[in-house]
Amino acid sequence: MLQQVMKTQKLIDAQSATGASVPVALPPGKKIFHLSMATGTATMKIQGSVDGTNWTDLHSEATSSSAAEKDIELDDIYPKHRVNVSAWTSGAMNATAGWPADK
Repeated sequence: MLQQVMKTQKLIDAQSATGASVPVALPPGKKIFHLSMATGTATMKIQGSVDGTNWTDLHSEATSSSAAEKDIELDDIYPKHRVNVSAWTSGAMNATAGWPADK
């Protein structure tokens, strides 16, 4: 089986409050976002933007109390992405984006 090599970009690292990550430029096409939270309750939104000012929700993921990890695959045309923690009561969140290395 052939494995695909991926490039990755950390979006948030142990974030424990509401707020958006710094926007990052990602190539168009398929991307995988790995979202994780050790414990706590929060909602993380993956957002895309054409101009870096106006953001569109591409996916929303809510966690509650127990450890959670999820891989979200998106295929979109937005050149800029971020993770926005829109609700938070406790815990620390992490998010990483990955895409094919040949892009």
